[in-house]
Amino acid sequence: MLKLTNLKNSRFEALDGDVVDALYSCKGLILAGGAVRDTMFGTDISDYDLFLTHDADLTATSEYFVGQGFGLVFTCPLGHLFTYMKGEDFKKPEECVKVQIICKRRYHDVADLINSFDFSATYFGMQYDEDEDHLVVYTDHRAIKDVRKKQLSLVNLEYPSSTLNRLYKYRNKGYYTGHIIKEIVGRIAEMGGAYNPENDTLYID
Repeated sequence: MLKLTNLKNSRFEALDGDVVDALYSCKGLILAGGAVRDTMFGTDISDYDLFLTHDADLTATSEYFVGQGFGLVFTCPLGHLFTYMKGEDFKKPEECVKVQIICKRRYHDVADLINSFDFSATYFGMQYDEDEDHLVVYTDHRAIKDVRKKQLSLVNLEYPSSTLNRLYKYRNKGYYTGHIIKEIVGRIAEMGGAYNPENDTLYID
Protein backbone atom coordinates (compact mmCIF):
# COMPACT_ATOMS: atom_id res chain seq x y z
CA MET A 1 0.00 0.00 0.00
CA LEU A 2 1.20 3.49 -0.85
CA LYS A 3 0.98 6.19 1.79
CA LEU A 4 1.15 9.55 0.03
CA THR A 5 2.20 12.18 2.53
CA ASN A 6 3.82 14.84 0.37
CA LEU A 7 0.90 15.86 -1.81
CA LYS A 8 0.54 19.52 -2.73
CA ASN A 9 -2.35 21.38 -1.12
CA SER A 10 -3.72 22.06 -4.60
CA ARG A 11 -4.61 18.36 -4.77
CA PHE A 12 -7.25 18.93 -2.11
CA GLU A 13 -8.75 22.16 -3.42
CA ALA A 14 -11.59 20.32 -5.16
CA LEU A 15 -12.74 18.71 -1.91
CA ASP A 16 -15.71 20.25 -0.14
CA GLY A 17 -14.51 22.32 2.80
CA ASP A 18 -17.02 20.84 5.24
CA VAL A 19 -15.84 17.33 4.39
CA VAL A 20 -12.22 18.33 4.86
CA ASP A 21 -13.03 19.92 8.24
CA ALA A 22 -14.88 16.75 9.26
CA LEU A 23 -11.78 14.64 8.54
CA TYR A 24 -9.76 16.90 10.81
CA SER A 25 -12.31 17.23 13.60
CA CYS A 26 -14.18 13.89 13.71
CA LYS A 27 -11.97 11.17 15.13
CA GLY A 28 -11.83 7.89 13.25
CA LEU A 29 -13.43 9.22 10.06
CA ILE A 30 -12.17 8.05 6.65
CA LEU A 31 -13.02 9.42 3.22
CA ALA A 32 -12.63 6.68 0.63
CA GLY A 33 -13.48 5.59 -2.89
CA GLY A 34 -14.39 7.81 -5.80
CA ALA A 35 -14.04 11.21 -4.17
CA VAL A 36 -10.40 10.57 -3.23
CA ARG A 37 -9.67 9.09 -6.67
CA ASP A 38 -11.29 12.03 -8.44
CA THR A 39 -9.28 14.44 -6.30
CA MET A 40 -6.07 12.70 -7.29
CA PHE A 41 -6.89 12.66 -11.01
CA GLY A 42 -8.60 16.03 -11.34
CA THR A 43 -12.05 14.74 -12.29
CA ASP A 44 -15.41 15.94 -10.99
CA ILE A 45 -16.48 14.65 -7.58
CA SER A 46 -20.07 13.37 -7.52
CA ASP A 47 -20.37 12.56 -3.81
CA TYR A 48 -18.41 11.75 -0.66
CA ASP A 49 -18.38 8.32 0.99
CA LEU A 50 -17.33 8.39 4.62
CA PHE A 51 -16.54 5.33 6.72
CA LEU A 52 -15.96 4.81 10.44
CA THR A 53 -13.21 3.11 12.37
CA HIS A 54 -13.87 1.57 15.77
CA ASP A 55 -12.82 4.87 17.36
CA ALA A 56 -15.38 6.97 15.49
CA ASP A 57 -18.54 8.43 17.00
CA LEU A 58 -21.43 8.13 14.54
CA THR A 59 -23.67 10.50 16.48
CA ALA A 60 -20.99 13.20 16.70
CA THR A 61 -20.20 12.84 12.99
CA SER A 62 -23.86 13.12 12.03
CA GLU A 63 -24.33 16.14 14.29
CA TYR A 64 -21.31 17.80 12.70
CA PHE A 65 -22.84 17.70 9.22
CA VAL A 66 -26.25 18.84 10.45
CA GLY A 67 -24.48 21.72 12.17
CA GLN A 68 -22.87 22.68 8.85
CA GLY A 69 -26.26 22.96 7.17
CA PHE A 70 -26.60 19.46 5.73
CA GLY A 71 -30.00 17.82 5.70
CA LEU A 72 -30.61 14.11 6.25
CA VAL A 73 -32.32 12.86 3.08
CA PHE A 74 -32.04 9.09 3.45
CA THR A 75 -31.62 6.63 6.29
CA CYS A 76 -31.15 2.92 5.71
CA PRO A 77 -33.74 1.03 7.82
CA LEU A 78 -30.89 -1.05 9.29
CA GLY A 79 -28.85 2.02 10.14
CA HIS A 80 -26.08 1.09 7.71
CA LEU A 81 -26.23 4.18 5.50
CA PHE A 82 -27.04 7.83 6.08
CA THR A 83 -27.17 10.32 3.22
CA TYR A 84 -26.84 14.05 3.82
CA MET A 85 -27.14 16.84 1.28
CA LYS A 86 -26.36 20.54 1.35
CA GLY A 87 -27.81 22.93 -1.18
CA GLU A 88 -30.82 25.08 -1.99
CA ASP A 89 -32.83 22.31 -3.67
CA PHE A 90 -32.31 18.65 -2.74
CA LYS A 91 -34.36 17.69 -5.82
CA LYS A 92 -31.39 18.88 -7.88
CA PRO A 93 -28.58 16.68 -6.51
CA GLU A 94 -26.17 17.88 -9.19
CA GLU A 95 -26.29 21.29 -7.51
CA CYS A 96 -25.80 19.93 -3.99
CA VAL A 97 -23.01 18.43 -1.93
CA LYS A 98 -23.87 14.81 -1.16
CA VAL A 99 -22.27 13.01 1.77
CA GLN A 100 -22.89 9.37 2.65
CA ILE A 101 -21.90 7.90 6.00
CA ILE A 102 -21.58 4.17 5.41
CA CYS A 103 -21.52 2.07 8.56
CA LYS A 104 -22.35 -1.48 7.51
CA ARG A 105 -19.39 -2.31 9.73
CA ARG A 106 -16.53 -0.57 11.53
CA TYR A 107 -12.92 -0.77 10.33
CA HIS A 108 -9.60 -1.05 12.11
CA ASP A 109 -7.85 1.43 9.81
CA VAL A 110 -7.65 2.68 6.22
CA ALA A 111 -6.02 -0.54 5.00
CA ASP A 112 -8.80 -2.65 6.48
CA LEU A 113 -11.35 -0.45 4.72
CA ILE A 114 -9.96 -0.19 1.21
CA ASN A 115 -8.93 -3.85 1.18
CA SER A 116 -12.65 -4.60 1.46
CA PHE A 117 -13.47 -2.64 -1.72
CA ASP A 118 -14.46 -4.49 -4.86
CA PHE A 119 -12.75 -2.66 -7.73
CA SER A 120 -9.18 -1.41 -7.94
CA ALA A 121 -10.49 1.95 -9.16
CA THR A 122 -12.04 2.53 -5.73
CA TYR A 123 -8.84 1.63 -3.85
CA PHE A 124 -8.26 5.13 -2.47
CA GLY A 125 -8.58 6.34 1.10
CA MET A 126 -7.92 9.60 2.93
CA GLN A 127 -7.60 10.27 6.63
CA TYR A 128 -6.14 12.83 8.99
CA ASP A 129 -2.76 11.63 10.24
CA GLU A 130 -1.87 13.01 13.67
CA ASP A 131 1.84 12.34 13.21
CA GLU A 132 1.95 14.09 9.84
CA ASP A 133 -0.59 16.71 11.01
CA HIS A 134 -2.34 16.76 7.64
CA LEU A 135 -4.45 14.62 5.36
CA VAL A 136 -2.81 11.51 3.96
CA VAL A 137 -3.90 9.48 0.91
CA TYR A 138 -3.60 5.68 0.76
CA THR A 139 -3.70 3.68 -2.49
CA ASP A 140 -1.51 1.29 -4.48
CA HIS A 141 0.21 1.08 -7.88
CA ARG A 142 -2.46 -1.15 -9.43
CA ALA A 143 -5.22 1.31 -8.58
CA ILE A 144 -3.30 4.20 -10.14
CA LYS A 145 -2.54 2.15 -13.27
CA ASP A 146 -6.14 0.98 -13.69
CA VAL A 147 -7.58 4.48 -13.33
CA ARG A 148 -5.15 5.85 -15.89
CA LYS A 149 -6.02 3.06 -18.34
CA LYS A 150 -9.76 3.22 -17.58
CA GLN A 151 -9.92 -0.46 -16.71
CA LEU A 152 -11.30 -2.41 -13.76
CA SER A 153 -9.73 -5.18 -11.72
CA LEU A 154 -11.88 -7.18 -9.31
CA VAL A 155 -10.16 -7.16 -5.94
CA ASN A 156 -12.77 -8.26 -3.45
CA LEU A 157 -16.38 -9.47 -3.61
CA GLU A 158 -17.81 -8.78 -0.19
CA TYR A 159 -21.21 -7.51 -1.42
CA PRO A 160 -21.90 -9.01 -4.90
CA SER A 161 -25.18 -7.15 -5.48
CA SER A 162 -23.55 -3.81 -4.79
CA THR A 163 -20.59 -4.72 -7.02
CA LEU A 164 -22.85 -5.59 -9.96
CA ASN A 165 -24.76 -2.35 -9.48
CA ARG A 166 -21.55 -0.32 -9.40
CA LEU A 167 -20.25 -2.08 -12.49
CA TYR A 168 -22.70 -0.20 -14.69
CA LYS A 169 -21.69 3.10 -13.12
CA TYR A 170 -18.10 2.50 -14.16
CA ARG A 171 -19.10 1.48 -17.65
CA ASN A 172 -20.90 4.82 -17.95
CA LYS A 173 -17.70 6.53 -16.81
CA GLY A 174 -15.88 5.00 -19.77
CA TYR A 175 -14.19 2.08 -18.03
CA TYR A 176 -13.74 -1.21 -19.86
CA THR A 177 -15.88 -3.78 -18.04
CA GLY A 178 -16.24 -6.62 -20.56
CA HIS A 179 -14.23 -9.14 -18.57
CA ILE A 180 -15.56 -8.32 -15.11
CA ILE A 181 -19.05 -9.87 -15.33
CA LYS A 182 -17.65 -13.34 -16.01
CA GLU A 183 -15.17 -12.92 -13.19
CA ILE A 184 -17.90 -11.88 -10.75
CA VAL A 185 -20.06 -14.86 -11.75
CA GLY A 186 -17.06 -17.14 -11.29
CA ARG A 187 -16.32 -15.73 -7.85
CA ILE A 188 -19.94 -16.19 -6.76
CA ALA A 189 -19.86 -19.80 -8.03
CA GLU A 190 -16.71 -20.41 -5.99
CA MET A 191 -18.54 -19.21 -2.88
CA GLY A 192 -21.04 -22.04 -3.24
CA GLY A 193 -22.96 -22.41 -0.02
CA ALA A 194 -20.82 -19.73 1.59
CA TYR A 195 -22.84 -17.03 -0.20
CA ASN A 196 -25.49 -15.70 2.15
CA PRO A 197 -27.95 -13.26 0.52
CA GLU A 198 -28.90 -12.00 3.97
CA ASN A 199 -25.41 -10.55 4.34
CA ASP A 200 -25.35 -9.08 0.84
CA THR A 201 -26.04 -5.39 0.40
CA LEU A 202 -27.20 -3.19 -2.46
CA TYR A 203 -26.01 0.29 -1.53
CA ILE A 204 -27.98 3.24 -2.88
CA ASP A 205 -25.36 5.40 -4.61
